[in-house]
Parts: sequence; C-alpha cells; structure tokens
Amino acid sequence: MNKVFLIDIGNSSIDVGVGSKRGVRFLFKLSASEDSFPWLQEKLGDRGENSYLIFSSVVPSLSKSLRFFLKKNFLILECGKEVQIPIRNLYYKKKEVGQDRLLNCFAARQLYEKTRVVVDLGTALTFDFISEAGEYLGGLIVPGASLSRKALLQRAALLPKEVRFRPPKNLIAKTTAGCINAGIYFGYSLMIKGVLDYYRRKLKNDFVSLGCGGDIRYISLKLSSLDYLEPYLSLKGLYLLAKYRNII
Repeated sequence: MNKVFLIDIGNSSIDVGVGSKRGVRFLFKLSASEDSFPWLQEKLGDRGENSYLIFSSVVPSLSKSLRFFLKKNFLILECGKEVQIPIRNLYYKKKEVGQDRLLNCFAARQLYEKTRVVVDLGTALTFDFISEAGEYLGGLIVPGASLSRKALLQRAALLPKEVRFRPPKNLIAKTTAGCINAGIYFGYSLMIKGVLDYYRRKLKNDFVSLGCGGDIRYISLKLSSLDYLEPYLSLKGLYLLAKYRNII
C-alpha cells in the first residue's frame, strides 16, 4: 500500500501525519523548531527512494531544515514549489498569501462543497473567504488566542504569569485568571460569530463555515456559529493534494 508522509509547519508547532488509500492519520505534534528535525529524521527512518513526503510551511527557515534532514529519506514536495495548490488565487499580490491558507481553502471545498469561510485559530486567527465558484478571495488576520494571552500576561505586571485555557462555566468570572480565560473563550467565539453573521448579511445567503487550527478547540462551536471543526484540516489538505497528484 502506498503511503505518503504529511507535514504542516506552522509558526508554533509542526503537525505530522501519514496518508494512504485508507485515509489520513495524525501521528504527532512537534515544536516549531530546527531541533525537531533530527528527531523526526530518526523517527521516520529511511523509507526508500519511492517514498513521498508532502509539506506546507509558513516558516522558510524550517522548510530548509526539513529538506536538509529528510532529503535522503524521501522524495519531497513542498506546497508552492514542487506542487501547486489547485485553487484560483484572487489576492492582489499572490505571493503574499500563505500556502497554509490556500491549502485550507482547497481542503475545505473538497470536504464540504458549500464552504465559503475557513476560520483558522493558531498563532494568528485568520478568516479566509471562498467564492461560490471556489476561488480564494482573501480574508482577515487577527492575533491568535494564545498569542494574545501571552502578550497580555507579559505586559501587565499584576496579572498571573500563566493562565490555562478551559471552557468557562459562566460569562462572569470571579478570579483574575478566570476573567482572562473567559475573556478569550467568549471574546474569540463571539468575534468569529460577528464576522460570520456580518458576511452572511452581506451575501444575503447562507453558507458553510469551517473552523481549524491548534486552538480552535478553545472556542465554542455553538457561540461561534461555525458549522464544522476540523483541527487538522491542513494535514487533510496535504492528503487530498497527494491524491490529486496521484501520489496515493
């Protein structure tokens, strides 16, 4: 059975998966650091000259590290270089848009045909909009939940040094840590809902919205008005791209 390894390099973490004719399987998550690649090289081992690895990256230095450590183990395909994502890009400066955003939109349309908005909550919160014809229109970028929390705790002397994310029981919290946690949970959930509701009114039409990213689990599906959650959408996109290229 043909297998292809899938790697999504983000600003904060690296997701690793494997795809075959049976589907895609998440393997593990690593820190987005050059130190992760020697371990990854040993973990994946030498798969032979006909083994493929397809990856997407938003960190150029880590893309180079991946190639350096794994070039002897795999035939490497990078989104935007050896393989192009089959979606029409209507960005004014097409090279400015991250391959991860194009990949997510491609995957979302393959999984849910009526998807018009992809919401990715990671280091940044991004909203990516897709036309009815499946074209990439552009979007919005906001600092992500973890980044906002970290910046707040670092800059405010009297706040606790660490606050854990967890779904709050009430809107009004009774501790400072609880207030920060609830603020992020309700704030980001309702921000997403506000953008989706505004776009729905603008289109005067209903559509499918999809949430993804490492921190998407920290918001409320109900409050945000998102239709579906796909935390590992990028890995699924890489898998679908491999199928599109007949690698699997």
